[in-house]
Amino acid sequence: MLLRIAALGSILVGAVSCGGTALPAAPTQASITVSVSPNPVTAGRCNPLCVAASGKLFPFEAAMSVSVQESARIGGNVDFINVTPVTADGTELPMLGYGSDVLVQRSTTNHVNPSGVFTFYFAFFYATGADNPVLVVNINLQFTDDKGNVLTGTASVNVADPKPPASDSSSSLRAPVGILAAEEAHLVESRK
Repeated sequence: MLLRIAALGSILVGAVSCGGTALPAAPTQASITVSVSPNPVTAGRCNPLCVAASGKLFPFEAAMSVSVQESARIGGNVDFINVTPVTADGTELPMLGYGSDVLVQRSTTNHVNPSGVFTFYFAFFYATGADNPVLVVNINLQFTDDKGNVLTGTASVNVADPKPPASDSSSSLRAPVGILAAEEAHLVESRK
């Protein structure tokens, strides 16, 4: 019986070395896909205006989640996520930057397990300088896999106007263009 098993093993090794099907090589680096949800994002019109922790007022708000999916069975860490909103007229608002410390603080980890998913939720108040909440939000991130390879990932999402407001001569929506990274975390607590 032992001789039969040894002979079968030799035949299998011979078949692979003589043009048989070889096993695929193990991946040498992670493979990531970045997505944003919902897609598109629906802007919120603050009525009354959204109040940031600093007391500044903003007419609009947006909330979304960024997901990083790993598919090569090699885990890693999300090093940072940078978020750059761009208005309908092409004006780039100040970037929101989330380092690994913030990712860990808000999500309990910045690690993506092999074939796993990491999701980071964020929200922000903003002003476009007009009565138009439409944005394109560009996401850029860096990921270092468990083998030391550094990868970048990108995604974009549109922020749509839920419905244009009725004619309103109020100047409350004509706030200066801008966004404050330090204030966006207070979306829920400071809504008044």
